[in-house]
Amino acid sequence: MCLPQNYPKPDTFECFQAGYRYDTITHKSLVGTNEGDFNKNWYVICSNYFDDPFYVDFSENDKEFPVYFSWHGAGNWMPVKVAETLSEFSNFLTIIKNIEADSQQAVKYLEEHSDLTNEFWKEVYVEYLEKAEEPINELQITDKSEWIKGKVIITDIGKDKLKLIQFIKDQLNLTPQQALVVSKQGEIEYKEGYLAHLKHIVNQLKAMGATAIFRPDPV
Repeated sequence: MCLPQNYPKPDTFECFQAGYRYDTITHKSLVGTNEGDFNKNWYVICSNYFDDPFYVDFSENDKEFPVYFSWHGAGNWMPVKVAETLSEFSNFLTIIKNIEADSQQAVKYLEEHSDLTNEFWKEVYVEYLEKAEEPINELQITDKSEWIKGKVIITDIGKDKLKLIQFIKDQLNLTPQQALVVSKQGEIEYKEGYLAHLKHIVNQLKAMGATAIFRPDPV
C-alpha cells in the first residue's frame, strides 16, 4: 500500500495534479512559497493507495529529477527524498514488483538496497516484513508469555489522520462516515486475539504513525 499504485497517462497528467497543485472542486491553485506549501515546481508523477504523492521538482532536471514523497493529509507538504533520480526510482520499483510475490526476498532486497533510516522506506520495509511472517499456531509459539488473549487498542491515530482513517475504514469494513466517527474515539478496539498473532499489527500501526498497544483481557 505504501508503494505507487496510481499513475497518470500522458493526456491526464494535468488532471492527476488535482488535490496537490490545485483544488479538485474549485480548481483554485494550492501552490505556495511558504514552508509546507506545495511548491510551484513540484509535479506529482504517481501516488499510492492512500493518495500520498510521489513527485519531482521540474527545476532539478540537471540532477536527473530526484523523487520526493509526502504524506497526504498531514497539514503541510514536507518532502522526503526517496530516490536520487527518477530513473533510479523506476528501476527500484521494477525490481520490487518482480520479486514482491516472495515477501522474504523483498524484505532482504530492501535491507540491502534501501535506506531504512528514511521514514518512507522504513514504512515500506515494515509492510513487506509483515507479509513475510508465516501464520502462527499454538504449537509454534515457544514463548508461552505470548499466548495471552487480549485486544489491539489504538489510543491515538497520529498526525496523518486521513491515512489512518482510510486504513481503519478498509480493515474494519466501515463506511467513510463510520470510520470518521470511530477515529474520534479516545480508544479504538482494532483487533482481538492472542499476543503472538497481534504483536506485528501493533508494530504496523506504530510504523504508520499511530499509537497502539496490546491490552490483555482481565483474568
